[in-house]
Amino acid sequence: MTKRYFKILLSVIVIAAMSALKANAQFYDSDTDVRIYVLDDVINNPGKPVSAFVVNFNGSKAAIIAKSGNAPSSAKSGIMGILEDDSYFEKLIYGSPDIINYNSDKSTYSKVCYTKVRYAPNLYNPFVQDSFTENYYFSSDGNRVIELSGSNWSAGQRKGQTYSRVSKDKLVELILANKNKGSERWR
Repeated sequence: MTKRYFKILLSVIVIAAMSALKANAQFYDSDTDVRIYVLDDVINNPGKPVSAFVVNFNGSKAAIIAKSGNAPSSAKSGIMGILEDDSYFEKLIYGSPDIINYNSDKSTYSKVCYTKVRYAPNLYNPFVQDSFTENYYFSSDGNRVIELSGSNWSAGQRKGQTYSRVSKDKLVELILANKNKGSERWR
């Protein structure tokens, strides 16, 4: 009889621990922690145009404070600010309009999902709002992320792009490698 109770108790503890991991799968150090993620292809091929994003975590929310790559030119110029000011990103962590929310339904003990749902007008009826979802799947240690996006009117989710966490120095190195490669083309 005690073996049975022990197994039940052990099962309850394991389930509770996994639930706690799922609910609290946060890996940031503080609400002023700034993390930089660069597309793996750029890290492996310095000189390519830098595709990156900078994120700040705060509890169940995260703010994307700068982007580059396929982002609009204003966001591209936003990531370049680090070339002029080493604490550039830290100055931007509050008031970001680009908030992604912790998604407990898609998070597990091995990955942490943050989601943002955007709305775009339907092609046939501009008054109907269709959703466009961006999902960011972070590894449990927060060092890798896969970005998936798609909409309910498209053919599904875009193939995921994998990013790795880098230091500010590495980001500056990659930006300068791309700038130098661009200037070499004009010689």
